[in-house]
Amino acid sequence: MGRPNRINVAITRAMDHLVIVGARTRWRLGSPMSRVSSAFDVQVARGTAKILDAAQLQEEIDSHAGPRPPSRASAGAPPGVTP
Repeated sequence: MGRPNRINVAITRAMDHLVIVGARTRWRLGSPMSRVSSAFDVQVARGTAKILDAAQLQEEIDSHAGPRPPSRASAGAPPGVTP
């Protein structure tokens, strides 16, 4: 995701939420993702964005979601067999 045009498309198509997964410390200074990260820091300071680690993100998703339907693999498994 180092090409600015691909990053622009990904960000501008976000409708409700934008989730970026990556190691921010690994993005080179001045790279397109580094510039996105800097702009994101401004939004965090304004209170319009937040940074979550992966475990926090999963907890937030789980807290807003109802019970999960069975996976496709387990739905087709014979009774008593867990895939």
